[in-house]
Amino acid sequence: MKRLTLHCCTVIAWMCMSTCPCYLWFILKTLAFNYHGIKQHSLFPDIENLLMHTKTTAAEIVKQLRKDEDANNVLKGLFNFLKLVKPKGSQSNA
Repeated sequence: MKRLTLHCCTVIAWMCMSTCPCYLWFILKTLAFNYHGIKQHSLFPDIENLLMHTKTTAAEIVKQLRKDEDANNVLKGLFNFLKLVKPKGSQSNA
């Protein structure tokens, strides 16, 4: 029973972290460096602001970062993607 409880808590924590803006920002910065070798970019402040105000997941960010070899194209694509994502607090249509 303890194992199951621990597993459920871990899954719940992961679900919360996967949509936490600070965690998503950390993922973005880490993967931008790992995939494209960049530590800073002019779009980072705008992307960070969008992450704080939109509903997205780590998986969506990873998908956007792997779309192209060119870092500028990838970050522009991510920026445009985040502008289209639902704002936090909006209701889903499901």
